[in-house]
Amino acid sequence: MPGGRPPKYAAVEDMDEVIDNYFNNLGDNIPTMAGLALELDMTSRGLRNYREKTEFFPSIKKARQKVEAAWEQAMIKGGGGAIFWMKNNADYQDRITNENINRDATGLSDQQLADIAAGRS
Repeated sequence: MPGGRPPKYAAVEDMDEVIDNYFNNLGDNIPTMAGLALELDMTSRGLRNYREKTEFFPSIKKARQKVEAAWEQAMIKGGGGAIFWMKNNADYQDRITNENINRDATGLSDQQLADIAAGRS
């Protein structure tokens, strides 16, 4: 006999109704996954656990995409903290490109200099 608490939502439709209600009643607030978890009367961890259930995965994935889209809009509008949210929750990252051209006065490339230093001129 399996232990633990019985699932809060047995039917996907029941969860979808609560999710839709959450997004429809946000007003000027930006949605969050923690806010959605609260609306669903569960913890963030509980929401992640539902994501692992095949039948609930599409609903939670779509809700997460809505949250991400809202934060993207906030980032575009210059909302404080939006870039922080995107980096920590949506895999956004700063991209820094460093091009290291290390040439001496002779104009030799790094590989040529390494070859000379190793005696492989």
